[in-house]
Amino acid sequence: MSSATAVDNRRHFNAVLVNTFIANLTTSFVWLAVTFWLYLETRSVLVTSIFGGGYMLLLAVMGVPFGSWIDRTRKKTVMVAAQAATTVLFVIGLVVFLLAPRDQVLIIGSPLFVAFLLPLLAGAVMESARGIALGTIVTLLVPDAERAKANGMVGIVNGLTFAVTSVFAGLAIGQLGITWSLVLATALTVLSLLH
Repeated sequence: MSSATAVDNRRHFNAVLVNTFIANLTTSFVWLAVTFWLYLETRSVLVTSIFGGGYMLLLAVMGVPFGSWIDRTRKKTVMVAAQAATTVLFVIGLVVFLLAPRDQVLIIGSPLFVAFLLPLLAGAVMESARGIALGTIVTLLVPDAERAKANGMVGIVNGLTFAVTSVFAGLAIGQLGITWSLVLATALTVLSLLH
């Protein structure tokens, strides 16, 4: 591999790493912000456990199909498709939230409750395919000698996402409310897709 190609690959890897950080941050932000908001509005741990449990269950169920898809597909295609699907699903959730009466959105099991939360959950889970693809990108773009460092950077991105998101989500719900939090997250998702 020529030094110009190695520099180019390193630049591409760093760009993908930053982009994935923003995408992961946004997705985790939506998930936590909606969880905080649901609890504050309903004072029901059941509602937050349904939302959180649904997220974890979908992640577990979709891990194998995502892995199979990622193995057979170009990684950039996977990342763009996952981000595009996440963007569409977040926009659907936001539109439902903006158009639906708030009291109907908060009734557990109501059609509007499902129509609001399901796209957000599916979008968050769909974005996780990017994280799986990121691990394979290390192998594709980073030379053998630098892979340990690159894998460490991927770990930092994943860990930092959860550490930062919980603080930002709580502050956003407290200061901006759920509407602006969803608008901000959807906008960042669109920007990440465009990048």
